[in-house]
Amino acid sequence: MTNDISILEELIPGISPDLKESFERFFSIIEQYNDKINLVSKGTVARAGVKHFSDCYQGLISVIDPLSNEHPIFDFGSGNGFPGIIAGMMIPKSTIILVERDQRKAEFLKIACDRLGLKNIEVYGGSVNDLADGSCHNIISRAMAPLPKFLLETRAVTAPGANAFLFKSDHWSTEFSLVPPQVFEFWEVEMHHSYDLPNNDAERFIIRCSRR
Repeated sequence: MTNDISILEELIPGISPDLKESFERFFSIIEQYNDKINLVSKGTVARAGVKHFSDCYQGLISVIDPLSNEHPIFDFGSGNGFPGIIAGMMIPKSTIILVERDQRKAEFLKIACDRLGLKNIEVYGGSVNDLADGSCHNIISRAMAPLPKFLLETRAVTAPGANAFLFKSDHWSTEFSLVPPQVFEFWEVEMHHSYDLPNNDAERFIIRCSRR
């Protein structure tokens, strides 16, 4: 099957040779396991360069500075490793913790990180709700849950003053409108950044959720 991974330099202008090679290696691992675990939809495999790698890269560029502190970065609902594994490649001085309750996917994440040599990544094979209350100061998430559910389910584990950066489509405003008003006693929510995927594919958004 043809795919767009071979043109990552066009899809992600300025990508370093080392990071490009890491992305290519990660894609090869995904291809190897995708039929067994359903990591990414078959419809996006051929366009993974745009749909997954460019999306994660552009979104993470906008949050590196606020995430650059002494606390680990948690990827809630890491699943296929987007964006957590990409974060591990792009922010090598930070500890990244991939939280995934599906044990097959958690095992895949461990295998992928080992084969990619990502020593700064840890995999937590369990539910977000099993984490200690107030233990998370930096959070990223691309596919854990719609915004109302995310804010409700992660409130206890998120420390006061913490930030969660969520990767969203243009449906985020609809999700925002469905958040129960009382939730805003605990969270401040705003659009942090927007960007266009290559080839006029789609507009994407990073939503910043700050714990009060």
